[in-house]
Amino acid sequence: GVFKSILVDALLRCDGATLNFDGIVLRNHTSTGPQLGTYLGAHYLASLRNNVPALLGSLAFFGNPVGLMRGLGDGMSDFVSEPVKGLKRSVEELDPSFVVDGVARG
Repeated sequence: GVFKSILVDALLRCDGATLNFDGIVLRNHTSTGPQLGTYLGAHYLASLRNNVPALLGSLAFFGNPVGLMRGLGDGMSDFVSEPVKGLKRSVEELDPSFVVDGVARG
């Protein structure tokens, strides 16, 4: 029904998911096609397993906790850096209004 389609959509939709797969270098490697396929499949499957936490963290079903943490980190950075920028500009230009502006932006 409708609930099932909403649930499936939320589970399958990822927001900002980044998957990183390790490269592979084969030198002087001799094997058959199926052996090479098995080797490459195992390598990339292991890389996919390493990406599971990031993938789960970006699922819309969970409300994107990875995006939340990224946003909180950016917010904390701005909370500190913007007032400091305003203070530096106020000292350079001898105008205290830049401090207030920096605090407001932070």
